[in-house]
Formats: sequence, structure tokens, C-alpha cells
Amino acid sequence: MITGSKQGVRLACKSFKAEGAKKAVPLSISGSFHSPYMKDAELELGEIIRSMEFSAPRCPIVQSVDCEVNTDPQRIKKNLISHITNTVNWTRMLKTLTDFGVNEFYESGPDDTLQKIVARMRPDALVTSLA
Repeated sequence: MITGSKQGVRLACKSFKAEGAKKAVPLSISGSFHSPYMKDAELELGEIIRSMEFSAPRCPIVQSVDCEVNTDPQRIKKNLISHITNTVNWTRMLKTLTDFGVNEFYESGPDDTLQKIVARMRPDALVTSLA
């Protein structure tokens, strides 16, 4: 995934297709999430997150920042803040989850984008919408 101006992303998609990419499409989103363009938001939201008390989770958490099985509240908090500007590492995260034994995935939200990605990457998994 790349980020930048709308025109820059469109040009990059054309270049990717010209180089043989099967699919390259601009996403319809309202911001350059998970990129350095979100540094100001990371600083502001980071202050709020740091002020909150996190408890140990009842089950391990895998975050796309480090793609590791986490139970330490401070590490989870740090990753949550970093997630604002870090790329989303779907492939590594899904590998960690499936290596840990996860084979059921649930998505909550207005569309099925994540379901489609998981189904393509892990066709043997059960992928369900909670919406």
C-alpha cells in the first residue's frame, strides 16, 4: 500500500499496472492513515492513549505494528499509538494469527473489505461479518 496526494497515487497505480501489477486501485478514504502524514494525529492521540490505564487482556492481541502475540498492556498501548503512522502488515499479521491457531475471523463495520482480503490470503479460514 502507498499513500500520498490523490494525483500522485493515481499516477503510481498507472505505473504499477504498466509494470505488470494485476490490480492497483486508489482507496476511497478520507486521509492518509497508517503513514507519516498522520504524525500530528499520532502525537495528539498518543497523549490521550498514554493517559489511559490499560489492563492485561483476557486473550492475546496481535497488532499489525509488530505482528507478534502480545499480552503486555504497555506494549499494546505503545503499538496502538504507533499504528497511526505505521504501515499495516496484513501478511505478517495473518501468518502470526494462523501460526497461533486462529482460523476464524470476524469483521465489524460497514463493508466487507477486510473479509475479502483475509479470504484471499487464507481461503481455508472462516471469515464472517458481525454487521
